[in-house]
Amino acid sequence: MTFDAFRIKVQEAAVALGIGEYELYYMEEDSQSVSAMENEIQEFSSDVTGGVTFRCKIGGKMGYCSTEQLSAEEAERIVKAAAENAAAIEAEEESFIFAGSPCYEKVEETAQEPAPVGDMTDLALSLYRAALAADSRVQPSSSAEVSQGRTTIRLINSAGLDLSRTGSLQISFQSAIVREGSEQFDSYEPAEGPFGEVDIQKAAGTAVQKALDQIAGEPVPSGNYPVVFENTCFAN
Repeated sequence: MTFDAFRIKVQEAAVALGIGEYELYYMEEDSQSVSAMENEIQEFSSDVTGGVTFRCKIGGKMGYCSTEQLSAEEAERIVKAAAENAAAIEAEEESFIFAGSPCYEKVEETAQEPAPVGDMTDLALSLYRAALAADSRVQPSSSAEVSQGRTTIRLINSAGLDLSRTGSLQISFQSAIVREGSEQFDSYEPAEGPFGEVDIQKAAGTAVQKALDQIAGEPVPSGNYPVVFENTCFAN
């Protein structure tokens, strides 16, 4: 059953139970991932996940219920379960469902078309090989991962609100492990954007250099020091 057919069943079930205020949230994500190690593709995964959450306001209380199945039976079940959950709430605070703003700006969708799996495997292997060639201390256990995903979100409520958004992401990660004597150091470098625009040499070289920079690092005596954080470290 499509989501549009499912929401109609939900609305019919809500009306049948006399529920005047409700909201339906829908999310679907389609993702693929490829990883390379030991100069070959180690793993490929492809997933489609999603679900629906229904919430309703009854007597000032909010009840919730979710499902991953889109069927007429599930539409009736989540409405009934949410109503029962609302009746069981003992908190005194009154909840509300936001009806929506008077108007919404039109935003240009940025979703990209999914890349073929062959392009993903080629990029993963190219990143891995570039890292291995960057320095003799880079270990075969280094890896590269290429992932893409496409997510659709839709929000509908009893006040007539019906909003949706579709977005996508393409990103690669180069992980570099280097050995110096008996010690190993690791780092990684992400590259976000269309796969065809990834600078393979730059991404692999940066990951390797960040790992090499850790060699011969030593602790400093306790004290007060001015510190500069790398942007990725500061974000964490």
